[in-house]
Order: sequence, then C-alpha cells, then structure tokens
Amino acid sequence: MVIKIAYYLIGIISIGILIWIWFGTGYKIEDDLLKVQCGPFQWKLNVKEIRKVREVKSIFTSPALPIDRLNIYYATYNLIRISPENESEFIDLLLKENPQIQLKYEAYK
Repeated sequence: MVIKIAYYLIGIISIGILIWIWFGTGYKIEDDLLKVQCGPFQWKLNVKEIRKVREVKSIFTSPALPIDRLNIYYATYNLIRISPENESEFIDLLLKENPQIQLKYEAYK
C-alpha cells in the first residue's frame, strides 16, 4: 500500500514538472540581460557577451520546445539553445542591444 502511494506521488510530481516546463518556458530581454526560463530552471546571459546566433534544427535537450531553434553562443565557450515564437523579431531585439553579434540565420543572409 505504501509503495503504491509512493509510485502515484512520483508520477504526479513528474507530470507536474513536465507541465511546468511546457507552460513555463520563455525568454525575455531586460536590463542588458537575456533571461531564459524553462520551468524550474533559469539562466541569465549578458547580451553584450553574445558572440553569435545560429539557426539550427535539433532534438537535443534544451530550454526550447520546438525542433527549430537558435543556438546562442556567449562568453568564451558557452552555448544555449532557445526557440522564441518570432525568431526574427527576437534577433532584432538582440541586435539593438549588441550589434556585434554574428548571424548565421536564413532571414538575415
């Protein structure tokens, strides 16, 4: 009986975290920071440290739900994959903050 309750509890918690990730994934640019939220996980990147943005298709784990994603290379060797709803508008906002960003993106070639 106790084991059965533990299994149900683990299942409910797992489903809750998956729902939180699904509905709690988003990206904001505020105060020279790119804020990435993916459920309980958060990243804050200085926009001035972003070196390159590249369009990719990837199924690897990241704070991005669709397969069409943007690789954001920042600092020296860091990378984060995101998938904003409107990629070109998002890139325009990044470029306003840091015009030195290199683009490898179809719409900007």
